[in-house]
Amino acid sequence: MTDRTAVIYVASAPASGSTTVGSLLGELEGAFFAGEMRFVWDRLLKGGRCGCGQPLKTCSVWQPILPNVDNGAARFVEELARAADSHSLIRTAPIATLRNGLAQAARVRSPRKELDTVSLYTRLSRNRDIRWIVDTSKSPSYGLALAESPHITLHVVHLVRDPRAVVHSTLMRHHNIDDYGKRFKALAYYSTKWITWNAWIQTALRGRSASYTLVRYEDFCRAPSEALRRIARAVGCSMGAGFPLADGDAMARLNKNHSVFGNGVRFRNGLVPIKLDETWKEEMPRRERFAVAAIAMPFMRRYQIGADTDQGGNQWHQRD
Repeated sequence: MTDRTAVIYVASAPASGSTTVGSLLGELEGAFFAGEMRFVWDRLLKGGRCGCGQPLKTCSVWQPILPNVDNGAARFVEELARAADSHSLIRTAPIATLRNGLAQAARVRSPRKELDTVSLYTRLSRNRDIRWIVDTSKSPSYGLALAESPHITLHVVHLVRDPRAVVHSTLMRHHNIDDYGKRFKALAYYSTKWITWNAWIQTALRGRSASYTLVRYEDFCRAPSEALRRIARAVGCSMGAGFPLADGDAMARLNKNHSVFGNGVRFRNGLVPIKLDETWKEEMPRRERFAVAAIAMPFMRRYQIGADTDQGGNQWHQRD
């Protein structure tokens, strides 16, 4: 067995559909959908649930791997949780990239070696005989920390969603603001975050990963089997003869997973629809759509987002 653990890392701006994509990647032969692994310590401290429905601390998969925070480990886990949270900021990716020892900063040094975040990937892989761990942590700086670890072989899936959909989803979930001035500031912040994260994912992770595949979320939802086939080919794994897509790719048969964090989609199993969420087209005020497009236009053109995505355009990009 190789000393390195293979990680399929879904990197994206927040609210880009990474949980949906990750859950399907977890059905690849030999793959394990772990969810947003950088939040595992926070979820452990706060009594979070595994994708199987059980608390992380009592889940049959995670219990042997994670420390018992009821027996004196909480202080070290809190340090790791704070370090992981720092990777959510706009400024983290470019600043951290310029610093030496990013990987060390991301994996806060602890007297307790078993609390090192990277060691979880190795222990999980060996305990469960897993060939690929699917991590949907999204953050470019956290992904870079994994890429620089001598214990990880990183395969990057760069997931890009229309920034108007991203900003609308984020504002609806986190910022129910009536004051337009405050709302516009939030809109500008999340538009800038979309630009910053996508730019740094492409520039910082592309050259440091074993494989890099750029996928538009809209294309993934419209043709999931094609997307999964291309990702599997880039990573070097197999979809398997009976990959659980049905009804012309409109549905997926998902097994229970053991993801540590992500949106509510991770709790769904059985026959699940694969449906593109475009509610922003009806619900997002025209002036907000124009504002986001004005801020993000250079990168929308780079990723070929615009009129073509409204009409079902299909564009794929993969590193040569």
